[in-house]
Amino acid sequence: MANIAEDGQLGWIVSKRPTVQGIDIGKGGEALPDNTYGIEIEFCTHDSVIFAFTHVVAACFDIAGTEPWKLESDSGNVFELVTPPLRFGAIDQAYAFKEQLVAMLQASIQKAETQGVNAITLGDWAGQFAPKLVELLNTHINTGQLKLELVALKAIDYASWKEVGEGLNVGNVDDGINIPAGLLRHKLRKLDWESYTPGIILARCSKFWSEGYASQMNLPMTLSGYFLYMMYKTHDKHYSQAVRTQPKLSGEKAGQKLTAWYWRHVLLQAWCRYQRALGVEPEARKLFSPEAIGRSALLYLVVGKLLTGALAELGEAPQLELQQKAWDAGSTRAIDADEPEVTLGDWAPYHSALKDLTGIWLKASLMDVMRTQNLQTYTWAVTELPRVLARTEVWENALLNWKGMERIKAMGSTIEWTDLEEFAEPERRQVLYEKVVEVAGSLAEHLKHLSPDKPGPPDLPDEKDRPFLDRRNTPAWEARYDTLLPPIAPRENTRNEFTYLIEHRNH
Repeated sequence: MANIAEDGQLGWIVSKRPTVQGIDIGKGGEALPDNTYGIEIEFCTHDSVIFAFTHVVAACFDIAGTEPWKLESDSGNVFELVTPPLRFGAIDQAYAFKEQLVAMLQASIQKAETQGVNAITLGDWAGQFAPKLVELLNTHINTGQLKLELVALKAIDYASWKEVGEGLNVGNVDDGINIPAGLLRHKLRKLDWESYTPGIILARCSKFWSEGYASQMNLPMTLSGYFLYMMYKTHDKHYSQAVRTQPKLSGEKAGQKLTAWYWRHVLLQAWCRYQRALGVEPEARKLFSPEAIGRSALLYLVVGKLLTGALAELGEAPQLELQQKAWDAGSTRAIDADEPEVTLGDWAPYHSALKDLTGIWLKASLMDVMRTQNLQTYTWAVTELPRVLARTEVWENALLNWKGMERIKAMGSTIEWTDLEEFAEPERRQVLYEKVVEVAGSLAEHLKHLSPDKPGPPDLPDEKDRPFLDRRNTPAWEARYDTLLPPIAPRENTRNEFTYLIEHRNH
């Protein structure tokens, strides 16, 4: 049975999960031994107009033996706990730890009670949670799963007035926040700042009523491991059958799953058609051979970069302009309430949503990934891809003519729609198609000017040279350039291959 097959109703599908000798795919990603994992868990809401600005660190757990554990603001008046990189012997051990950490965080908020109210101050919460966190860490250290020496709590550190103030800027403006109230409250609390943050009220997370939390797992994977994992995720029998039979679906989670199914299959349609343009049938088993897996994986990454790059070209600049207009106006309910006029403003939400399309976000630049593959794969990309990237019919099929969307549309009101509803309209997909074709042309021209036998070193610009949503020096095929990280040099556990940080979203 071929790994890829053409289905009469769904187009190209992953008919069975491909395997490649030496690459181990586990539940949640590539199962590299002794790998590092970073966890982000949004678990509570808060009442602070200051920390309504996003990505501002409020406090840290200073734990001897690890880097700081940060409590950071995020979109929608929530706090998230951000762990330092943690090394586990196996991937299932890391996910087991994450489940226990989530449960502990949920209990710390959902069971909290202060004067008969289901809420708690940040200071009381931190004081109660910190020793439990240390106990959880030491339990996993004692079993040998977490590769650390025994840890101990040193202090709970609250961010200074100055540190927090530096985060109150236009880049951290979020929908719905009261900008002048946050700025003035911060100024007024300068003299008694030490009592402000511990006094913030925490309560159950209103952003995710069904689970009460949302989480992300960050872990390095090789390019081939990432590709195979995406093939595993695209091999989704349940939702493929749902699109075939069109049953009634309900609930936000079903809508999210269907959205991921759609975008994963859009990428698959484009990948298969590019393979044909390269003279290889998608059903060919050799595409998943040890000799060819690197090229197959790199082509898949190119396809994904074209799609998200197009969405970034459409949405990032408008989002930054919206935030700037809200900041300049001193908006008390940024951003939508002021209805500022911005070209392509309806695409602005995709500055963030583009990371959620498939649920998996690879945080490395395309050129860095290419330059850290073997020379044969790099040379193949530079010499062969420019001619096929010009094939506009690839994306015409994937975005405009593929029948998958028509079947989803026929499900109509049975779906609790997410942003996929917008792309049910052909006019919306037409705009995206035209932009993808434009981005593909830009990439083809760039590749033509590269030396096929001298890759050169990775050259992702320094973080300070990649400001939030600033596309002036951003390649057209890159999205959220500010989030990308350099490749990770090979270790013994990576088959002597570079790895790249993967953000596993939508948990």
